[in-house]
Amino acid sequence: MINARAMARIRHYFVERAPAVQPYLMHSIHDDYGAVLSGFGFQASIMQSFMTTAGMINIVNGVLAGVFAGLAIKAVFGFTLTSCSIAGVSIFVVTVALWRWYQVQTWTKAERNLTVRFPSHS
Repeated sequence: MINARAMARIRHYFVERAPAVQPYLMHSIHDDYGAVLSGFGFQASIMQSFMTTAGMINIVNGVLAGVFAGLAIKAVFGFTLTSCSIAGVSIFVVTVALWRWYQVQTWTKAERNLTVRFPSHS
């Protein structure tokens, strides 16, 4: 996201220096969060954090944690397959929610530290 904002600032500089180049630019010249996302065809949504590398790793880790928990419960306590599956799915949901919360908090903190110099007017 930092690189995308930097590229938007460079495009803004080009348009300031030579306004005639603007029709040739495909992405936004604004460096706010919404403009950068829309410039790449994304929309701000709850699911957006899962479209990042960290979000995909979050899902994989959640699956692994859920499967491990289900197998460990089966091996240690000998519960039924249904109860182990429910426990595994529950662990998956909890771990994905926690890792997503952490990712969103970290992303929000990073966003607050970035200065928007050329906001869009929409």
